[in-house]
Amino acid sequence: MSVRLGFGFGLVVFAVQIPPVARACEYDGQIDLDEFWPAHRTIDVPLDGVVLLRLAGAAVGVATLVVELDGAAVPGALEPTGWGDLRWRAAAPFAPNSIYSVTIGGDAPATKFAFTTGTELAAPPPAPVVTDLTLERFTRETYACIEEPGTCYCDQGELLAVEHRMHAVFMLPDPPPPFGTFTAVTFEIAPAPDGFPAELVETQSWPTAGGTALVDFGVAGTWPSDQVCARATATDPLDRRAVGPVVCTPIGDVNTIPPEPETDTGCSITTPTPALSALVLLVLFTRPRRRSTAIRSLPTPSRSDIGQPARPRPS
Repeated sequence: MSVRLGFGFGLVVFAVQIPPVARACEYDGQIDLDEFWPAHRTIDVPLDGVVLLRLAGAAVGVATLVVELDGAAVPGALEPTGWGDLRWRAAAPFAPNSIYSVTIGGDAPATKFAFTTGTELAAPPPAPVVTDLTLERFTRETYACIEEPGTCYCDQGELLAVEHRMHAVFMLPDPPPPFGTFTAVTFEIAPAPDGFPAELVETQSWPTAGGTALVDFGVAGTWPSDQVCARATATDPLDRRAVGPVVCTPIGDVNTIPPEPETDTGCSITTPTPALSALVLLVLFTRPRRRSTAIRSLPTPSRSDIGQPARPRPS
């Protein structure tokens, strides 16, 4: 994922969250292959000459990929895309109606799969239309890792800050064929419809699971407009782009910093208002008082008197 943030209107961008258990480890010689395209035994693969890989973490820089046709290696090169995947591009288009085999090296055993080409080139990506744009406020905790010597992971973290932030929820249709989630989608967010191309940009793989994507667009209380406008742009593995329409929605109370929760101390004393104080004084001074003709003081009982029958009071 590539993220470019910045505003000319003074939005403060805070540090990226570091969870207490997240710390990159050195590559251990194994490749974690999350996904590849075409899938094994896929038919009618377009002739554009690409094979796509999605690997994990440090393995990206050490993967090897060999494509063969009839036992002979096909000339091509493996390179990173701009959104975190790997793309192998052939020096020439694939041959139609042919079976290609692929070997991915770097782990043991190697991953092998095969596919069959069709007769056409891939269609360009459709313009991604955001069908529903909603805004939400969320709390982000920023941690510093408390690192122990000789360990690869952080088991403890020190809480540095708690931020009330905002994110936009994008709803998109299913990833387009033929490349599916290997098609990248770029989300842009601006404070007005004429703010595109926008300065707040995030690129990621086209989302699945209902086509929902979350994009963080800043700290609550800092957005300079009463609306949020967004658009999405698709980029396929052949670097062809399609720009979708701009959609806007009112920001509402998402840009308002929520009140701090009240702490229960058990008791509280409220300072009376001047009007209430005057009323209390008026009641005290106007309350009728009974005069006493004599003030009688009673003796304080001693320890020996406690528990004895009451003595008659002198008249």
